[in-house]
Amino acid sequence: MGKILIANALDIYRDNGKLTIQEAQARQSYHLRYLWRMEARDILVVPEMPDRDYLMYFAGVQCMNSDNISIVTFEHLFSSASSVVYADREFRRRLSDKMSPGKNWHIQSCYLNRAMLDLADHLNIPVHPDMRAWAHQDGFRRANSKAFFRRAAKLHQIPIAEGTVCHTPAELAAGMRNLFDQTGLLILKQEHNGGGRGNIGVSLNFTARFQGVSESLVIHDKHSIPFVADKLWKQTATRGQKIILEVYYPNTGTFTIQICVPEAAKTPDILYEAEIRMDSTWLGVQIPAAALSADEKGILCRHAMTLAKLLQKKGYQGYLCCDAIRLRNGTILFTEINVRPGAESSAHYFAVRHLGHDYARRHTIMTRRDVKISSFDEIHRQLQHQDLLYRKGKNQGAAILFADSKHGRTMELLLAAPNPQAAAALEAKVLALLR
Repeated sequence: MGKILIANALDIYRDNGKLTIQEAQARQSYHLRYLWRMEARDILVVPEMPDRDYLMYFAGVQCMNSDNISIVTFEHLFSSASSVVYADREFRRRLSDKMSPGKNWHIQSCYLNRAMLDLADHLNIPVHPDMRAWAHQDGFRRANSKAFFRRAAKLHQIPIAEGTVCHTPAELAAGMRNLFDQTGLLILKQEHNGGGRGNIGVSLNFTARFQGVSESLVIHDKHSIPFVADKLWKQTATRGQKIILEVYYPNTGTFTIQICVPEAAKTPDILYEAEIRMDSTWLGVQIPAAALSADEKGILCRHAMTLAKLLQKKGYQGYLCCDAIRLRNGTILFTEINVRPGAESSAHYFAVRHLGHDYARRHTIMTRRDVKISSFDEIHRQLQHQDLLYRKGKNQGAAILFADSKHGRTMELLLAAPNPQAAAALEAKVLALLR
C-alpha cells in the first residue's frame, strides 16, 4: 500500500491565519523529517521542495532510486489554514498525478481533521470508520489538549505535577499564590502547543534556570501576582485556550516513550524509550534511555500503555508520545502527551532501516537539532572528507536528518554508535568541524 505522508502537526497547535517566518520554517523542517519514513513510490507532501543535493544524499543513504522519490509541494507557504492549503485545486491535481493507478493508497498524517478527510474523499482514499468518526469529533485536537491530559492522568492514577487548569486571569492568580509554596517555581503552558513553545517559567524572589520553556521571569513580591497573572494571560491565552499552571520541579532527566496504537482489540506497541536532551528547550534525543533504571522504564511503560489503551477505546489509531521527568528523589512524573508521531521518530525509522528492529540493544542513537551550517554542500563535503558520515555496513557514523540551506541555515544530526560514550565523541567531532 502506498503512503501519502503529510506531517501537518502545526495544524493541531495553530489556528487559521498567517504564519511567521519562524513558524513556516518549523513547519518545513517537521514535514521533511517524514522523508525518513518514505519507501519507494510513497508520496511526501512538503511546503517547499528541499535542496536537490540533499535529496540525492537521502536517496544514497536509503539505497533508493532518486527517480522514485515523489514529492508534492503546496502553494500557500505562509497560510496555516489547512482548509486552504489542502483544498487548493492545483495542489490536488499534482498530488493525483503522482498517484500510481491501480495501487491502494493511505494518507498518513499527524492530524486527521476535516481537511484531511475532504482530501481523502477527493482522492477516493478510504478512511477507517473509527478514525473518520474521531476526526469529525475533532478528537485529535481534544486529545492533544494539556487539560485533557491532566484529567485523564488523574482519572487513571498516573503521577503528574501539582497544578491546575485556569479558565480566567483570576484563576491563574489564585493558582500562582497556592502553588508557589512548594518549590518557588512554576511553569505556565498553553493548552495546545508543542516543543516547549508557549511555556513560561516563573520563579518567586530568585532567578532560576528552567528547561522546556520559551521564556522565564521573576516575581519579587506576592502582592504583584494579580498584575503578573493578568499580563501573562493576555500574552498566552489565545482564542479561548485554557492555561495550565503547574509546579516546576528541578529534575535529573526528561524522557519520552513512543507507542503505535493499532485498531481496537490489538495491543499497542512500544516503539522506543528515549532520553530528551534538554537545554532551555529540547536539543534532541538519545535512544535508548540509558539513564533510566529497569524499574523506572517499567513505570514509564506501564502508565504510557494505560494512556494508549484509553485513546484506543475512543477510536484512535496512530502514534502517541508520552513525556515524563525524573525528580531528584527518583519519582517519575508525566508532563504531557502528544497524540502524533514524535519529532524524533525520524531517528527511529532511520535506525530500524539501517540497524534492524532491535537496534536499541546494540547501538546508541543520538540526535541534535538546530545545528548552524553555512550550506548543506559544505557540511556534507566536510563530513565526507573526515569519513564521519554513516554508510551501509559501517558500525558508526553521522547522518543528516534535515538540512535547510535557504532560510534558517540549520541541520539536524543523527549520530549512530555502539554506546553513549562513542556517540557523544562522534558528536563532538562533527561539531568541531563547524567552529
